[in-house]
Amino acid sequence: MQVILDTDFLSAFLKIGRLNLVREFFKEATLVIPVEVAQEVARARLLAEMLREQEIRVEVLHPSEGEEPEGFEKLGEGEKACLRLALRREDAVLLSNDNKARKVARKLGLKAYSIPEFLLACKIVGLASKEDLEEMVRLLMERDKYRFKAQVLKDLLK
Repeated sequence: MQVILDTDFLSAFLKIGRLNLVREFFKEATLVIPVEVAQEVARARLLAEMLREQEIRVEVLHPSEGEEPEGFEKLGEGEKACLRLALRREDAVLLSNDNKARKVARKLGLKAYSIPEFLLACKIVGLASKEDLEEMVRLLMERDKYRFKAQVLKDLLK
């Protein structure tokens, strides 16, 4: 399985220091990002944090250009590149917090998950306790200015 991270997801987990949770959940040693995402991470001044990750190697691949499926025109360059990578792999999972990107991905038959969906999955499989989730939610809200819907917070923290 290849786990492809979009900039929003990657930067959020870098900011809270929990990128290792992605690897633990997917049991995947290598996380894949396209060049466009690496460039966006660098512009967000998080490249040093990404490179400091000792337990996770981030492989940077540049997807080949090709036909763009319906819905691509509404996406940013990072989202497009992530979807192109995912389409080249049979077992890809896309982690993105962009609603449009996830909608296009699912329409194309890809697995795609947001931050709340990923955190809930970690809770269900026992990778994150209620206390862990409370801390991650707090850090995401403080450091990434992430906003959770009220019902999502209730589901995560019950």
